[in-house]
Amino acid sequence: MEENQKQVSPWEFLYLTLYALAGFGVELILVWLEGLIPGWGAAEWQNCLHWAVTALIWGVLCVKLGQWAQKKTGFNWRHNTPEPGEKRLLWALGCTAAAIGLSAWVWGGFKPSIELERLGWLQLCFQWLYYLFEARLMMLLICFGQRFGESLGGKPYIPWGGVALALTWGLVHVLTQGASTAVYAAGTALLYGGIYLFALQNARLAYPLVALAFLL
Repeated sequence: MEENQKQVSPWEFLYLTLYALAGFGVELILVWLEGLIPGWGAAEWQNCLHWAVTALIWGVLCVKLGQWAQKKTGFNWRHNTPEPGEKRLLWALGCTAAAIGLSAWVWGGFKPSIELERLGWLQLCFQWLYYLFEARLMMLLICFGQRFGESLGGKPYIPWGGVALALTWGLVHVLTQGASTAVYAAGTALLYGGIYLFALQNARLAYPLVALAFLL
């Protein structure tokens, strides 16, 4: 696999990164379609349905992009790497804690508690499902972005995947939730990229930490 990857153009990983970014745009299309339905958005079940459908679409997209990446480049984003070791694992956990701390500072408290008070248990559970699949798509983008940066000759100790996520998913929040949220999202994106890097680019280990930081 690794020999095949060395012969792949760096731009293949850029395209994969952009396709992963386009996956987030699917939700905007879904929101637009929902807006065409009279009275949509007035009931809790409609929010739950939106989150469930979006999560399903993202789940399918992650599978398809993963398969396409392996076919086109030989890169399996869920490949196993050597254990990161205690020191690197502590750094990964430190990035996770920093992301959770940044979230608490921006939200003005513990994010799940605030969302529970606002949404109630039913909607919160569906939103968490949505968050888990969003984090999975983010993980995919980080993996492709890291490969793109390194294939251009970038230093392997720089979190290129986090930079890619910050410049795409992070800054897109300017259009949807404003500049301040975009800065916060970009900051956490860099920390997520750090988690992946300290985990020796092992998505199986990094994803649970990224998902945990995203949920909390």
